[in-house]
Amino acid sequence: MTVLSCGLKIDTKMFKGLLLGGLLLGVGLMYPNISGAAEANDMPTTNLLYLDNTYQFESRGCLLGTGADAKGTYLIFDQTIFYPQGGGQPADIGAVKFGEKQVRIGFTGFNNGFVHHYLCDPQEFDPAFVGQVAQMEIDHNRRMENACAHTAGHLLGSITAGITGLIPAKGYHFPDGPYVQFEGQLPEKTDTAALLSTINESLSRCVAEARNLKLTLVDPQGLSQLKLPTGFQIPAGKPCRIAHIEGFDPVPCGGTHINSLAEFAAIEAKKLTGRKNPKISYTFLIRSALRK
Repeated sequence: MTVLSCGLKIDTKMFKGLLLGGLLLGVGLMYPNISGAAEANDMPTTNLLYLDNTYQFESRGCLLGTGADAKGTYLIFDQTIFYPQGGGQPADIGAVKFGEKQVRIGFTGFNNGFVHHYLCDPQEFDPAFVGQVAQMEIDHNRRMENACAHTAGHLLGSITAGITGLIPAKGYHFPDGPYVQFEGQLPEKTDTAALLSTINESLSRCVAEARNLKLTLVDPQGLSQLKLPTGFQIPAGKPCRIAHIEGFDPVPCGGTHINSLAEFAAIEAKKLTGRKNPKISYTFLIRSALRK
């Protein structure tokens, strides 16, 4: 049995290598036994720290190995605060430090339970880092902008669903034009300007009331009790979690969110497009205290 510097215990008989969308390098483990983290003979999936605390901007993680795919060279840690792009939300970026050596992370993605931390410059990485514990730090302002955009989209979806009966089906919470798309159809004679005005009145009221948002992990049975769009599925390897804005029905979500609508200065629905499966674009302003 071999123990790495991060406390990883490896059965040397099973030291063979693992393919995870690309060749896993460095530690190159197939079926490691990691005490307290996984069942015997299974490599532990990445512990997603961001699920517990949106406001955690620094942490530590043990580097289990590296790999490469079409997006570039990536690192796999035992745990991470980096949000991997998905669910309509952009990825966190930042850096990891091994002692005094910094490695910049320009993108993070999710693959079957593992978060891939893609390097801005592979030359910054030294294979000797495998097995070491790194200090992680994400871009503070990007995290908060993304979390606010996601929460604003959820609020818009919930308000619109309550007014129209439409089901929020897709969210795009990127800075280049966020929107929520709905499943269903508006009546032919719908006055879209009046509808947007009604939605915006509700958005303003909820922000003024500083309603809270709670995030809770649930089992698949609990998820089945929710009103979901057709074909909705939790990505493989991700836990089931619901986001519950005070006063609205909970909805499934694995992204980052702020704790209270008090963090917003304003949210506004800007444009409604289409009557069948309509799309509503939105903008938002956050309070300067959220920025670093």
